Amino acid sequence: MPSAKWFSPHALIRAAGMSAALAGLSSSSGAQVVRGIVVEAGSGSALPGVVVVLLDSAGKRLAGVLVGDDGRYAIRALTPGRYAVRAERIGYRADAPTPVILGAGQTVDLRLETRPIPV
Repeated sequence: MPSAKWFSPHALIRAAGMSAALAGLSSSSGAQVVRGIVVEAGSGSALPGVVVVLLDSAGKRLAGVLVGDDGRYAIRALTPGRYAVRAERIGYRADAPTPVILGAGQTVDLRLETRPIPV
């Protein structure tokens, strides 16, 4: 049977304080996020199997995520700044990247459209 000291008020206050500190740490260091949906131009249908890439201002690929079955994605940038986002999928045209500016802790919603490549 556990000792009663595990349930002392001091231990509970200390645990609550640590939890609050960790919660504050995660919210103050929150990343910048671009999220949205990838759809087919024309039909507007959500496209699964697409990779959304985050590019820096020089066009270097920083990150990539596979969209969900519903075409939705969320991609994080470690620092605020100017970025570009592009949707890539085999059989679809990779259009010019869409520029996006992310402020500290900001979340931007972005709908990306892509077109099938005619055969």
